[in-house]
Amino acid sequence: MRPALDEGDLQFLQLLHACREATIPELCKAAGVTATAIRQRLTRLQDLACIERITVRAGRGRPYYRYVLSSLGRSALGDNYAELAFLMWEEIQQIDNQEVRQQLIERLRTRFVKRFGAQVTGSTLEHRLEQLKAGLIQRGFRVEPAGQVGGELTIRESHCPYHDLAQADASICEFEQQVFETILGTPLELIQSCRTGANCCEFRVVSENSNEKTLASR
Repeated sequence: MRPALDEGDLQFLQLLHACREATIPELCKAAGVTATAIRQRLTRLQDLACIERITVRAGRGRPYYRYVLSSLGRSALGDNYAELAFLMWEEIQQIDNQEVRQQLIERLRTRFVKRFGAQVTGSTLEHRLEQLKAGLIQRGFRVEPAGQVGGELTIRESHCPYHDLAQADASICEFEQQVFETILGTPLELIQSCRTGANCCEFRVVSENSNEKTLASR
């Protein structure tokens, strides 16, 4: 499972990777911060299994520790497929044969549903929604865990997971919505989007009440 790393974590991993291995004093000098800050970051990243501690014994003196990236930490630094995803999506959209293009998108949608919906087995919509959001958070998505906003069931992403792609092609937003709808078994509507300047992407469950409000506003 991919660890949930913030920007500070990634910067620290990059720093340690550049050092290959380092002691706390060496990391303090390289980062320009206190030993307390270094120890806190090391503890967090060790708990996430991204960093390993090596005990060094030299002569009769007390042993000391050096820190290195684990295989998971090295993987986290290389786990950036944004540019590749952007190019692949662009190539799919440029396929002239509409039937072939739609088949590829449908196969991709099915893979996403299996990936994100494998653990979504709740008997109620509320339960499935919480399971979906918990799974997204585990995969590094910045999703607010609260089940309801203003009394309505929503999925609110505080950061667009496909920001650059969405800026170039709004259909990725529709693609994500369709994946969530299939997993939850209910229609959704995108009520605000980072793509259009909002501070989050928010999908709301379409209820009978919301349908009535929409018809009444026409």
